[in-house]
Amino acid sequence: MTTTDHAHDAPVLSRRQAILGGAFLVTAGTAIARVPHHNIDLLGDRKIDKLIPQRIGAWEFYSKSGLVVPPADQLKDALYSQLMTRVYVAADALPVMLLIAQSGGQTGVLQVHRPEYCYPAGGFTLVGRDVLPVALPGSRLEATAITATADDRTEQLLYWTRVGEDMPLTWARQRWCACRR
Repeated sequence: MTTTDHAHDAPVLSRRQAILGGAFLVTAGTAIARVPHHNIDLLGDRKIDKLIPQRIGAWEFYSKSGLVVPPADQLKDALYSQLMTRVYVAADALPVMLLIAQSGGQTGVLQVHRPEYCYPAGGFTLVGRDVLPVALPGSRLEATAITATADDRTEQLLYWTRVGEDMPLTWARQRWCACRR
């Protein structure tokens, strides 16, 4: 009966495995090093609900509900430092729903609550997607326009997203902007 030295039977990493493992370590190290650790505080101590007027043109503030979003406490506590939802009404016009969410965190974990995903989850069907110019005092930006329909109503959506100084129009561009931070 012969004895075998089991130390020589242990598998040795091949060159390919060692290179691949090293590449994974470099990738993981780069990802950890690139995680942003700063906050962008564009509003300071100002509160969104104090900055947005109670009356916009012919529309006057009516209610804080009526928007298709998860419960406000879940969104506000988990994702955003500030969240404001309002419905404005005018005598001879359709209601206007306004949602403004802000987060100073740049950890890469935050996902913007995009209508393309939340409206279908709420039972709506999306029809059309256009990019439209929005004229603002002293500026202009591009916004996304979508029509959302459900059994009992149709909503015209116009929205834009800001990530740092960028205004991405798509989810992919939004992720790219967040990765660059």
